[in-house]
Amino acid sequence: MWLENGELWAKTPGTDALQLMIDLADRLGARVRGDEFETYRSVDDSYFDSSDRAEKEQQERASAELLKVESRHQSRIRLFVVLFFAALGAVAFLIGKMFEK
Repeated sequence: MWLENGELWAKTPGTDALQLMIDLADRLGARVRGDEFETYRSVDDSYFDSSDRAEKEQQERASAELLKVESRHQSRIRLFVVLFFAALGAVAFLIGKMFEK
């Protein structure tokens, strides 16, 4: 667990750690929220709080934008690889033609 900007974070907590977080949140008057913005009442019971809707939508937009940028980047890399091998093939073809004579 680590503390960041007033929020306590845990990466893939197990059942025991999740229960500990829920107990701690109850004592602090806070709540435990998952990656999908679900709020945990208990280890087996969660709900979606309406106050998280705007933040969830903002995160989804940011994620979509990152995916779009990454997709463009990957497309450029693929294009470079294809052009590189096409040029390499053309050079090999020309060298082959030179040796035919």
